[in-house]
Amino acid sequence: MEAFASTDDGFRIAELDLGIRGPGELFGARQSGLAPLRVADLVRDLDLLALARADAREWIERSPRLDAPGEEGLRRMVLGRHGAVLGLVEVG
Repeated sequence: MEAFASTDDGFRIAELDLGIRGPGELFGARQSGLAPLRVADLVRDLDLLALARADAREWIERSPRLDAPGEEGLRRMVLGRHGAVLGLVEVG
């Protein structure tokens, strides 16, 4: 409580909350718990995750449907892991 009371910076409060309660679900409504990340820690690896996010945005701009040559496996993996949660399906 002292840490929360020591600042009025919303970003700092969010960081403190993340450290205490964890990240919650990436896809869903649960507000606490651990996200299904297999290789990253949202608190410890924040800089690395920012780089990954920038790379992902660049890839999405370049190939938003993941239908470029060589992306078939990636497309299947993304749809298999996250398609149902995101409301995506493969047709054809």
